[in-house]
Amino acid sequence: MFSVDQLIAELDRALRAVAGVARSSRPSPGEGVPESELDAEERAQAAALMRVNHVGEVCAQALYQGQSLTARNEEAKSALLKAANEEEDHLAWSADRIRELGGRPSLLNPLWYGGSFVIGAAAGVLGDKWNLAFLAETERQVEEHLSGHLEALPPEDRRTRSVVEAMRADEARHRSVLNVYIGYDPRESVAFYTLAHSILRRASVPISITPLMQSQLKGIYTRARGPTESTEFSLTRFLVPALAGFRGWSIFMDCDMLCRADLAGLESQIEKQRDKAVIVCKHDYAPKTQRKFLNQVQTRYPRKNWSSLMIFNNERCRALTVEYVNAAPGLDLHRFAWTEDRSIGELPLEWNWLVGEYEHNPGAKIVHYTIGGPYFDEYRDCDYAEEWFAEFESLISPRGSRNPR
Repeated sequence: MFSVDQLIAELDRALRAVAGVARSSRPSPGEGVPESELDAEERAQAAALMRVNHVGEVCAQALYQGQSLTARNEEAKSALLKAANEEEDHLAWSADRIRELGGRPSLLNPLWYGGSFVIGAAAGVLGDKWNLAFLAETERQVEEHLSGHLEALPPEDRRTRSVVEAMRADEARHRSVLNVYIGYDPRESVAFYTLAHSILRRASVPISITPLMQSQLKGIYTRARGPTESTEFSLTRFLVPALAGFRGWSIFMDCDMLCRADLAGLESQIEKQRDKAVIVCKHDYAPKTQRKFLNQVQTRYPRKNWSSLMIFNNERCRALTVEYVNAAPGLDLHRFAWTEDRSIGELPLEWNWLVGEYEHNPGAKIVHYTIGGPYFDEYRDCDYAEEWFAEFESLISPRGSRNPR
């Protein structure tokens, strides 16, 4: 059920959207950009394109409001409301630019808003996975639409172009997918699948998961395995920026982890640290054991376990070429000799909580069975083991799994 206050707020937003008097929380990108000398035909063309953009933003506003009202998951609702707030900025920017060009908004905006609101509410009723997929596809199509308008706008109309370019950048960010690479070792295959399941089951945003398998890196990863490499992905993890084409952001995770929270929470960390090359949990500890899983030697070195969960700003990690990863000393890779210290951002330790090294933490978002996972007999009773087995049972259950939230 919706409260009266909520319905009044939605009605107010709808009236402002269709009337072209939306309030912007950010200054227009066109502010400070000098007005170009356009002839009457060029001004009319730019105004017409901005009117179409304004209609699109009216529809997007209605879609997201409808979806957020019927969304069942709070994280999904929050993502939709954030997108809607940015769309309100777009509404204000495009309406202002239409007026500056001597045009007017579409008289059919109430019709566009009503129809879009119904479609959005229906998508929300179908469930959060449909809701988020609908968001991603809507943003993709809007981004393509804005790209087409940039091609059609008069090249010299820099003021209008600055507005459309900023709108397109926002749309691209709304539909972004979290790209997660998980280290894969045949001896821990069950760990990979259980971790992937725990991530997807809690996600409120689109997530792509890629196993980092040596068998799929032939011709790319060519170095022989060293005596201190405890897994097949000990060094292949540093290929992630190259595999991503040095574009966007990527997350790497060891497979011996369990996700207990929505990875969408990492987006705020990325947003605050966009100037960094890589973001990690900066552990400062000495391992308590001499040996770890499968009786392997527990190596000790500065910045240990920083590389077990990394958020790569791929564009800023161009030092990690295929050639460099194949030749560099392993300790140089794990100690981040390939970047400057000031370029290493920091995550709260809750995002990579070391089981057996740290005390039990109910608020841990990701637990890391760094000494050995409960899928090994020797560690069946380790901390958080019951949660791992519950996740595994959820994975293999013929009844399917329910969202833990």
